[in-house]
Amino acid sequence: MDAEERAERTLQRRRLASRTLSMDAHGLAFCDRTSRTALAVVERRFALPGTGDGRAHLAFDMLIAAFHRALDGWVAQPAGHTRTDLAHRLRAACAELPGALTAKAEARA
Repeated sequence: MDAEERAERTLQRRRLASRTLSMDAHGLAFCDRTSRTALAVVERRFALPGTGDGRAHLAFDMLIAAFHRALDGWVAQPAGHTRTDLAHRLRAACAELPGALTAKAEARA
């Protein structure tokens, strides 16, 4: 299937999963298994600084969280559900990661 057909199917799957808890849970479990497998491959193929101290896993977790935020925003927008737009949202979400790590919150009055 071409990129735009894949984007349309992704949109339909995400909308259905948002209304079907078991599908959403299955998707999250699949994502977790996939990211753990990808992390194992990266750790096996590359000499990462800090391997074993959790930094690589945290980096993967942050990337996955950024992808989920981008995907949620992409699904919620009224139009423009293209692969290019999703990629733009993912780049924007990743750019927000450093600020998210250093953000400070103050108690409300």
